[in-house]
Amino acid sequence: SNTSDLGKNVLAEVNLLTISFLMPLFDSMINLLVLLVVVGMLLTVNAAATLGILAFLATVYSTLNIYLRVKIRQKGASRLQANRKRFRAAHEALSSIKITRVMGAEPHFLNRYSKHSREYARLNIFAQVAGQMPHYLMETIVFGGLILFVVVALAKGGDVAEIVPLVSLYAFAGKRIMPALQNIYASITQLYYNQAILDRLYADLLSDEQPEASQDDGEQEPLPFKHHISLTNIHFRYPDGEKNVIDGLNLEIPKNAVIGFAGSTGSGQTTLVDILLGLHLPQEGQAAVDGRPITEKNLKAWRSKIGYVPQEIYLSDDTVCRNIAFGISDDRIDDDRVKQAARTAALDGFIRTLPQGYETVIGERGVRLSGGQRQRIGLARALYRNPEILVLDEATSSIDGATERAVLDAIRSASRARTVMMIAHRLNTLKDCDAIYVMEEGRFADRGTYDELMSWNEAFMKMARAEESGKDEGKNRKPI
Repeated sequence: SNTSDLGKNVLAEVNLLTISFLMPLFDSMINLLVLLVVVGMLLTVNAAATLGILAFLATVYSTLNIYLRVKIRQKGASRLQANRKRFRAAHEALSSIKITRVMGAEPHFLNRYSKHSREYARLNIFAQVAGQMPHYLMETIVFGGLILFVVVALAKGGDVAEIVPLVSLYAFAGKRIMPALQNIYASITQLYYNQAILDRLYADLLSDEQPEASQDDGEQEPLPFKHHISLTNIHFRYPDGEKNVIDGLNLEIPKNAVIGFAGSTGSGQTTLVDILLGLHLPQEGQAAVDGRPITEKNLKAWRSKIGYVPQEIYLSDDTVCRNIAFGISDDRIDDDRVKQAARTAALDGFIRTLPQGYETVIGERGVRLSGGQRQRIGLARALYRNPEILVLDEATSSIDGATERAVLDAIRSASRARTVMMIAHRLNTLKDCDAIYVMEEGRFADRGTYDELMSWNEAFMKMARAEESGKDEGKNRKPI
């Protein structure tokens, strides 16, 4: 799902579900109880008249309900889409604020947001009007009918002493019945209107993309790692995909080995790592640690052993220290471990130049840092937890040559007691790997050390030469 859709569902739709679905449901129950009590009282006074009035009211409200029910549900589904589109427009505008302002694209995003906001407001107004539509009409008819009854009864010579108490009783009852009946109708209208929200949230909760949703910390099983990680006949495709992204992979990674994955974009390296991280469960085959399959029962234990450095590092608008010790409360942060992780990631010297050192706030998504600095914070974050396994997904892609060498030296030092898996398009970062797997279309096309692949794998040689020629071109380029 789009992240703006997920944010909308969590922040807006859950609240709307409570206010506009659950509360009307409870209100309906309370008003139904009031209605039953008052009707029961009237039945003891004059059953025939009471049943006649109830039949009339039920006919009117049922007719309106039948006529509007389908339309209200359709409007509710349209409201959900309008809300999704306005959240997405706002999210995209704020996420691309720099390029939006440079290109003068503000009117485009403003128009998109305004269009969907107006539609959202219009649909909400329709739902409110549809829910209140019978209110004034029915009160006029009911109390007008009572007045007409009094006039006709008196004109026919009825006894005032009998008519007035009876009419007063029905007027009082009507004053209780009409609001209760109207509230029930309005609540049912809201239930129809907001059913799309319930369906959407229910679908999210049952989504296959959340395999760990049923985890319970108390039920987690340990998963010791002493010998090797293995993948056996792994097949994986994305829900909307037409073919397998990973197609029959078999792999064994010994403990403390340094393994590299290389290949052109779209070969499946990142998806393979996601399977190893437990972010995706394969449709066929299994991932195992020392022969024990990775399942929902031990997934948390498995992930606790992993330090992960993705291509795009997420940084919160907080201090350097809290970003390195990500997801840990202040009272549990170990400052010495933070500094050790920063030194290993070749980051400590830079941090000491900041105004408040490790307590410097770096801005939303690390806006005050360079790409290389952000990536090194990501590396320090992974090392802070002292993981048994280090997974690097293009972890040096935004780092300059000199810094890359320093970080690679640090990674080599940190790798001595760790299992390391590296994805890289810069093949020189894989030179120290014990084995490199070359991937093509979700399969392993070759395996060997860097030198071995350079001696026999033509595709690998071409990628390495293209990389070297790019470096030479950069060195020889004259400044403008």
